[in-house]
Amino acid sequence: LDHHNHHSHNSHPHHHPPQQLGHWRWMLQKDLALRQDFLLTGPAATARDRRQTLLTYAALVGREVEYVALSRDTSNADLKQRQEVRTTRTTTGGNGRTDTNHNNDNKATTNPPTTTTTTTVYADQAPVRAARHGRLLILDGLEKAERNVLPTLNNLLENRELALDDGSLLVAPHVYEQYSPKQQQQQQGGDQSFPNDATTTTTTTTPAN
Repeated sequence: LDHHNHHSHNSHPHHHPPQQLGHWRWMLQKDLALRQDFLLTGPAATARDRRQTLLTYAALVGREVEYVALSRDTSNADLKQRQEVRTTRTTTGGNGRTDTNHNNDNKATTNPPTTTTTTTVYADQAPVRAARHGRLLILDGLEKAERNVLPTLNNLLENRELALDDGSLLVAPHVYEQYSPKQQQQQQGGDQSFPNDATTTTTTTTPAN
C-alpha cells in the first residue's frame, strides 16, 4: 500500500476537529515515541469513524497497513497462515505436437508441450505480513474474537511471537538478537524477528448503556 499517493485535501490535519488531532497526537506518541500498541474503543455507531481515524493516521505518517476484521468465524489460520493449492503451467522446448484446429478444418496448429505442476504453499495472512514487513496491523472488532483464537492474539500482542504452520517462528527483535551470529545463520529461513517498527492497533466496540 502506498499511502503517500492517497493523500487528499481532507486528510490534512488542519481540516479536522481538535478532538481528532488529539487522537493522532496520542497515536504518534504510542507508535513512534514509545513503540507501543494502542487500542481504540467506542460505541458501535462510531466504528466506521475509528477505522477512518486509523487509516488517515497511517496515511499521514506513511505507514503501510494490514487489516483484519475479527468475527465469530475468525480462526487461527486467518491470523497466521493458510494452505493454498497453486497450479503453474510451463512451456517446455522440444518437438511440439500437432492438434487439429476445430475452427478451421483445413488448418492445424502446433502447440509446444506444457507441464502442469500443482503445489501446496503456506500463504501469510495479514498479521504475519505486518510482522514480516513492519506494517501497521489493525485488528478491528476485538470483542468479537472467539476464545479459541485468544491465545494466538495474546502471543502476538504481548510476546511478539507466532509459531507458523510452515515450521518457522516469528519472535521479538530482542529475542532474536540473543542468538549468536552462528545461531542466526543456522536459523535463517526458520526463526525470523518482527521488525522494530511493527505496530499493532486494535479497535473494539463497547456495549451501549
